Amino acid sequence: MLRQITSITRQFGRYLVAAPLMLGLTLACATAQAQVVPTSAPAEKPVARNVVYYLDGQKVDFDALSKVNPAEISHVQALNKTQQRQIFGITTVDGTTVVTTKANANSPTVLALNKRISSIVSQVPSTAKHRI
Repeated sequence: MLRQITSITRQFGRYLVAAPLMLGLTLACATAQAQVVPTSAPAEKPVARNVVYYLDGQKVDFDALSKVNPAEISHVQALNKTQQRQIFGITTVDGTTVVTTKANANSPTVLALNKRISSIVSQVPSTAKHRI
């Protein structure tokens, strides 16, 4: 009979300890869920659809450019509409992206194109922070 009273007392004690913990957890979860505010996705910048791409001094399409391994890229230059008009004389595109690979960085075609670009745009050497 003592064992029954002891086990009843222990069981009652467990409920006294567990009930406030369960109540606290329930309230904490409800409060945490109530504080969740859905955030809107950041506004995306419009992508220029009409861009000319040059890879190692040769005009290419985006598909050819996307096949280049990023580790092989020496540098990338983005030219706005005004700059590309002064360099290439093209006025119907939104901009120009010039990509040079490490293997062709010193080729005559790339050097000639870079000379034309550097006469208009001041080139900033890449740092370790900016390299891909």
